[in-house]
Amino acid sequence: MKKTILSLLFILFSLCGFSQSRLGYTEYEIRKDFSKEYFYTGKTEQGAKYIYFKDERIISMYFFDSKGVCNLCSATPLNSGTLNYMVEIFNKQYVVIDDTKWKYYTGNGGIIYISLVEINGTPTFVFNL
Repeated sequence: MKKTILSLLFILFSLCGFSQSRLGYTEYEIRKDFSKEYFYTGKTEQGAKYIYFKDERIISMYFFDSKGVCNLCSATPLNSGTLNYMVEIFNKQYVVIDDTKWKYYTGNGGIIYISLVEINGTPTFVFNL
């Protein structure tokens, strides 16, 4: 049980940091830094490229602009425990705007906005500049 909790904490901290710190990265940099071999690639109906991965706790997606730079990330918790834990972490580590919005001030003077929205009835965290 202790091992499971520790691995969940590690994954969630990694995902939170990964989603935010990878805005502005290329697909190659994301794949290299995150070391996930099971990324999948797709395109939105508007033709924007994205990559994503899914495990038993979360679906993480990274969207790219026409220059191939990540300009939007999302993290969809797959259970209420993961959702609640992520909200708790965001409330502790970031500036709370309201119950579903946070701000993260990057070290280089930028701001990352985090919103908890419903997409097709599923709670999803969206990260953008």
